[in-house]
Amino acid sequence: MSKHIVDQVIEILKNDDVFWRKSNLYMYYYLFDNGMGSPGTTTLCNNKIKDQNFHNLCYDLEGILNNWHDICEGKESNYDKYCERLIYWLYGKIRTIKADATNIYYLYESLNSILKNKPLKNKNHACNKIYESKVYDMRVLKDKRELYDFVEIYNIIETKLKENDKNKELYCEYVQYIFELFKKVEAKGKYGVYNNEVMHFQNKFLNKDDTLESLDKLCPNMCIKSVFDKSSRTLCPSNRAVVAPVQLNTKRCESTTTEYPDKSQSGMEKYDRILKNLDADKIYKKLNDNKDIKQYCSDCNDVLALEETYPGITVLCKKLARNLRTNMSDIQNDVTNARDRCSYFIHWTYGELKKIFNINSRNIHSIPEVSKVLDVGTKINNELMLKDILDNSASIQKVFDSKAELSREFFKNFKVNQLNGKNTQLSKLIAEKLVYSREVSKHKPCFHYFDCKLDECMEMKNLHDYFKNFESMKDKIAGANNNRKLYCEYVAYIYGLYEKHEEDCCTCYFASDKCVENCPHYFNCEEKYDPYNFYSALKCDEILLGKKITKKVGKPKNINHEAIMKAENVNQHILTEKENAESAEYGDLPSDSFPSFALSVFTFLGILLMVFIFYKVTTNFYAKKGVLLRQFVC
Repeated sequence: MSKHIVDQVIEILKNDDVFWRKSNLYMYYYLFDNGMGSPGTTTLCNNKIKDQNFHNLCYDLEGILNNWHDICEGKESNYDKYCERLIYWLYGKIRTIKADATNIYYLYESLNSILKNKPLKNKNHACNKIYESKVYDMRVLKDKRELYDFVEIYNIIETKLKENDKNKELYCEYVQYIFELFKKVEAKGKYGVYNNEVMHFQNKFLNKDDTLESLDKLCPNMCIKSVFDKSSRTLCPSNRAVVAPVQLNTKRCESTTTEYPDKSQSGMEKYDRILKNLDADKIYKKLNDNKDIKQYCSDCNDVLALEETYPGITVLCKKLARNLRTNMSDIQNDVTNARDRCSYFIHWTYGELKKIFNINSRNIHSIPEVSKVLDVGTKINNELMLKDILDNSASIQKVFDSKAELSREFFKNFKVNQLNGKNTQLSKLIAEKLVYSREVSKHKPCFHYFDCKLDECMEMKNLHDYFKNFESMKDKIAGANNNRKLYCEYVAYIYGLYEKHEEDCCTCYFASDKCVENCPHYFNCEEKYDPYNFYSALKCDEILLGKKITKKVGKPKNINHEAIMKAENVNQHILTEKENAESAEYGDLPSDSFPSFALSVFTFLGILLMVFIFYKVTTNFYAKKGVLLRQFVC
């Protein structure tokens, strides 16, 4: 069965006038598709949405909700149904655009703002819950939309089947595909994110024997009637070798051992001689090891299809899956901090992807082939978190069940306990127990959470490795006679990166020795890491002619100093539009309040001192004159 069977069927139906007359669902999808937003006129669409298609979708959403009654005029009176259709229309649009999770997140946040600022009438309450229906997983979006649409247009499909339409075979394949999808979702037991779709499907077909009987005859040999049979996870399990494709893929994956050639041409290769066997290199070697990777083929079936175009990508996928599923156990003794292990893992992944793709013009999450590899990591992280939550929840539930059982026993024998003086335990039994989030999930996932172009990712990786190698490099540099020039070239390269990233990565405050680190996954703001220290120790200015570095990078100016300079500029000349914009940015920055506080305190103490002096002088003056002071004014 074609994996695009749904798209094929919908395309055929859209060319049928009868379909448009009978399908309220797709009529509304059509109206929503026309979009009523005016790009650029809204203030509610988050400017952090980078994808222009998502911006346009946000404008359309605002326009649809603003013109709701115009769209619905003369149509059905069920407003909840309109809102329901809008939700699934949105799922379809997000799936079509295929943006990254960040853009999806800001789209949902914009939708939340639109709903809060432009509330609908009370009877439209379902629309006000659209934000609660947000989904980020593209596969889930696809499944939810397909299940919902099928139920809504089923009557049209059934009519086509009864008419022996020329596309009857295709329609039967479509029915079988959806019924299999329902079986897959239902087999999970607790429907979770699919709950609405499962209920929707069951309302249409459960306990409708006539409907299923008719459908089974219209599409024979597809075991349609077994859709609600709990004993099997698929339709016709005895007749169809449903696991065969998976088994074939697994064997092919296990036999794929091609290593990927390095296409990166990053320029870092010449430094391999001096960076080899430093701390970062040792960690990356362990993450890149081929040990036991055959066991993780089941995670990489989707990536396997890319092997012919990108040789070695399957091996990378298996390594990635192994590292995540074992919680990077091979490096836990060397890197005890979970956050540091995650940083190493992310930079290792991006470094290996750079070797395969070497595409610098686009952010990595917007490259479909790269996204497919990173999606493997996302699915594994989600699976491990869910398992951890379920396991911990079960343990916590046992504690509550035990407490409930003790309470029941206690109250059953309440009078006896009262006579025996045992009711002092009551307060312990009824005391509330708070469950903290850390008790529910102790697993620490490691997502590829920052998006960058591959050359930008490499800059971050090279800085990250410099900081991680710092201590071990100090020892090597002390005796770097043979490779002195190479060390100097490397340090000069890092100096340029350090200078480029420091201002964005470090926020420094007046009267404080430390800076806030904005890029902890690849930058350290301590001054001891300034590359000039190595440059000076190696006396590189004697070797690198024309590349002399004369000073430390130093800390970025503290924000109080910048704010003062901006204030002085206002009095000295008229600011340009650009300067005004920059000045506004500084207005939002935090400042050090200690100088102002200290000045206020010392001023107050000075006033008290002056009052005390005048009081003493005045009192002594009148005492000498023999005047009796009877009143004091406070």
